[in-house]
Amino acid sequence: MSFYATPLQFGYFFGLLLACIFWIRAYREDRLSDFLLGMVMFFFSMEIQDYTLGFSGINILWEELDAFPRHFPWVFPASIYFYVLAQTNTNFKFEKKHLKHLLPYVLYFLVSIILFSMGKEKRCKYTCGINGQILTYIELIFFTWLPIFIYSFLSLKHLRAYKIWLEDQYSDTYKIGFNWLKDFLMLFIISMIFRFIFMLLDFSLNLPYEKDYFWQLFVVFLIIYFGLRAFSQFQPNKLKFTTNEKTVTEKVAKDSPQNFIENDQLEILAEKLKKDFETNKTYLNSELTLSDLAAHLKTNTSLLSACINKNFNKNFNDFVNENRINEFKIEIKKPENANYTLFAVANDCGFNSKATFNRAIKKAYGITPKELINLK
Repeated sequence: MSFYATPLQFGYFFGLLLACIFWIRAYREDRLSDFLLGMVMFFFSMEIQDYTLGFSGINILWEELDAFPRHFPWVFPASIYFYVLAQTNTNFKFEKKHLKHLLPYVLYFLVSIILFSMGKEKRCKYTCGINGQILTYIELIFFTWLPIFIYSFLSLKHLRAYKIWLEDQYSDTYKIGFNWLKDFLMLFIISMIFRFIFMLLDFSLNLPYEKDYFWQLFVVFLIIYFGLRAFSQFQPNKLKFTTNEKTVTEKVAKDSPQNFIENDQLEILAEKLKKDFETNKTYLNSELTLSDLAAHLKTNTSLLSACINKNFNKNFNDFVNENRINEFKIEIKKPENANYTLFAVANDCGFNSKATFNRAIKKAYGITPKELINLK
């Protein structure tokens, strides 16, 4: 066992194990997102493969297979981006237009094959000394950092739009919010910034071989964090978000003489909605969605979404949770509920998770549930 090798070996084989688990789950459940998860974990393991074997005394990758295309630039961060797309849209499928994402990797593969086929002596002209160092930096910039920043930005942009859409479609977003993905992407970007700093230090100070160890160790942390969070992530059966979805603000008609009929429809629907919530208390359904409510009121989701946004100045999630909170404020003061916990009462009011309950009150009042019940 080695101080350097052992942590890398754990991360390397843990990543490969999770890749196999995700691929098996993808086959059994016919889920593209799990297949992509397996690819992400495999690519993660390949990121630390060279140093894992090197610190273990196995140098075949550094010697006999030097310059062989054993890494997966561009397709690695792209796989994370496509996982985000597939996770937020269970109907997502690969199309011909997605092949363009492979082009940079094809370029990398061809250049690497050409260098590898030259043989060690001829290849050394380009890969040894200062030329090799420059070539390494060019590869890092254009085939590692650039794609990671590009696809991380695209993923974060997609998740931001998804969050807006989600809160206008679901009354409970806790299980399918994917907030951990945003945290992971930010960590990924930060790690790239630190690696860039190390590159500058290496260029000026000529640091030893072990300089990259801490970066490799951080990748092990990312493997564990991403793998475990992804494995435990709730897998929705029906989730259909695309970036082509129009935002609620685009759906809502502006006040104008030409739109008086639609505005009149929205007001009628708003009265119908208020009456239903007062009499039937539909919001008590913890799994209530915009489409469920639209079907219940015999209208369509676009009109209902516009109605809630225009007449109540809220998105669907906030509107439903506001009614649940008001119900909670009434129920918590009843003598028969005195022996129940706050969440037990909240659960009867439509909140099916403590996190959702706490977050809804924090968002609405800026205080905790205990502070809320003490308000006069």
